[in-house]
Amino acid sequence: MPNIVNLAFDGVDGESLLMALRGLAVSTGSACNSASVDPSYVLKGIGVPHAQALASIRFSFGRFTRADDIDNAVVEIRRALDGLRRPASAAMHQREASH
Repeated sequence: MPNIVNLAFDGVDGESLLMALRGLAVSTGSACNSASVDPSYVLKGIGVPHAQALASIRFSFGRFTRADDIDNAVVEIRRALDGLRRPASAAMHQREASH
């Protein structure tokens, strides 16, 4: 579908990112599998590695999607990724400092 894009964000769980992006209409898979916590069967079917499929978010665009909607989404995604990655990075630096 030309109006759907799937992006994977390494080091981030897709479900956690989904929850952090409450203001955006995004999903971790198709509507027909919305109750499943398994990665998308389509991603698995085309050979996407399991970990990458779990780190994926699906974005859908419509005829009323404007460029500024996408710009705002990018800002929200960056904010969410910083929040999700920062605790892991801080914990890693703390472990390194204690050794």
